[in-house]
Amino acid sequence: MAKATFTFDLDDPDDREAHLRHTKSLGMANALWEIRREFRAKLKHCDEDSISISLALEMVVENMADNDIDLDHLIS
Repeated sequence: MAKATFTFDLDDPDDREAHLRHTKSLGMANALWEIRREFRAKLKHCDEDSISISLALEMVVENMADNDIDLDHLIS
């Protein structure tokens, strides 16, 4: 079985940020999956022009929050 080990120096701010990105990757994938699913559902049941930018942003923000993804902590 192949294995990978990641080592982070949590006293180093750059490594701490990289560690968070690694530990949040499943949450980010789940958020993107849900965002895509919601967009497909909305587009299937209504005209593309009826989806506002504010609704789209709300969907993204809600899914990120539901998956405990805070971009301010992941991107400096």
